[in-house]
Amino acid sequence: SVSPEYTPLFDTSANATVTETAAASRFAQTVTTISKLYVRTSAVLAGGSSATYTLMKNGSAQTLTCTVAAAAQDCSDVANSFAVTANDLLSMRLTYTGAPGTPRSMWSMLVTP
Repeated sequence: SVSPEYTPLFDTSANATVTETAAASRFAQTVTTISKLYVRTSAVLAGGSSATYTLMKNGSAQTLTCTVAAAAQDCSDVANSFAVTANDLLSMRLTYTGAPGTPRSMWSMLVTP
């Protein structure tokens, strides 16, 4: 896979990724705070590899991020959060090291008005 990849936060087209954040970004509809990121992959990552998930706002990486390590399947960040205003562009950046294979990714986060 190409690294990094970007995908929309809230999209029904599962695992649709692109190589530019602008193509994956979606507009926020309201003022909110995003926190408590949880990520799970469909398979354990291959040894020597990792996958880092970072929330993006308006093309910039936010502090809400976590890394699925080699031989693991999940990660979380419950310490960080960031504020969102209406019309901010949001996406998820996936950055790989090694050869993690092609697991699907699922994530959730807390969205607080």
